[in-house]
Amino acid sequence: ELEARDQSEAEFELDSWARWDQPSDFTEYYDLVENPEGNTGYDGSTIWNFIHTKISFQKGVGAPGNEWKSDFNRAVSGLHSSVSCHIIRDLEKTEPDKALEEYRRRLRDEPDAVANLHFTFMLTLCGIGAARDRLDSCTYLGEGPELLPSMLKLTASSIIADEAVQQAAANLRAHSNAAGAQAWKLRMRTRDLLKVMNCVQCNQCRLHGKVSVLGLASALHVLLGLQG
Repeated sequence: ELEARDQSEAEFELDSWARWDQPSDFTEYYDLVENPEGNTGYDGSTIWNFIHTKISFQKGVGAPGNEWKSDFNRAVSGLHSSVSCHIIRDLEKTEPDKALEEYRRRLRDEPDAVANLHFTFMLTLCGIGAARDRLDSCTYLGEGPELLPSMLKLTASSIIADEAVQQAAANLRAHSNAAGAQAWKLRMRTRDLLKVMNCVQCNQCRLHGKVSVLGLASALHVLLGLQG
């Protein structure tokens, strides 16, 4: 069903927060349940180094009026922390000592890793809350009867409406709408973030990397609008 839909779909948004991959003869489909996030043994340090030094903002991040740059960098760092969490959780099943070592290296001893994880999580929750009407009425490719109860439970969660969670989105909007802010640059860099996932050599890691970036891009799109 997914393949048939992709082959027949011709309209793609070319000026959004993420550029979609056009289906082709080389397109591969993976079941996310059968291929969950976890420890594959793949070393993605080169990719993450490129992301943090080339896609994340480097100049004037701490300058007054550039909080929108810091917001983007924090969101990307939180995305990285999320990946680390899944790797650590998977390691705990078979190598608890190794999992503890990786927790210390990747999260505990990495400045702001956990705080930025919370920030990205809150932005995602705010995006879900802002899109509640659409999420509650979507057919989900004909699988609505199976998926809708879980979605309704998620969108009705009290954590989404929590004042502290909503403050994250309010701050993001305020920073992006401030005089001199160039929030359209967030949109361009989010596209690059998705594009760089094509460089990941592990198919499973590439899959989950793209899904995660699409999630972040969607949240930013909902919260800041099409143009940012």
